[in-house]
Amino acid sequence: MKTNLDTLIEAAFNSKGATGDVNKVYLGLLKTDLYIPVEIHHDAGPDDEPYTPLFSIEGDFIFMAAFDSAERLKIWAGDEASNIDYASMKVRDLIAGIGENVFLAINPTFDFYKEFSPEEIQRLKTIVTKIDSLTAKPTP
Repeated sequence: MKTNLDTLIEAAFNSKGATGDVNKVYLGLLKTDLYIPVEIHHDAGPDDEPYTPLFSIEGDFIFMAAFDSAERLKIWAGDEASNIDYASMKVRDLIAGIGENVFLAINPTFDFYKEFSPEEIQRLKTIVTKIDSLTAKPTP
């Protein structure tokens, strides 16, 4: 099943990266809940992180997979789906915690797979900051 994010990514690819279509992908992504495969820390204390996102390292690059539905994550995991835990979060929260050298791989192995480079993630962080400043209520 094609998702809204798939449609936006397809349009951006078809337009060969036209600025308006790329911006629609960024804004659409920021409205999306993502499902991230994680390792649960069962022995975590109240001040510890409850989980760590799974990632892969390819040369000098770190890739973190995320999916726009739990169903897609399970399909991607295949026979290991029952052994993989996941967390769901808003993209704005996810990108806030992503380091400088991480690529965010959205829906790997699916038709409209998209890697967001560290530069694109920084752009997303900038967009979130601008949105927050525009929607902030003035202090009386």
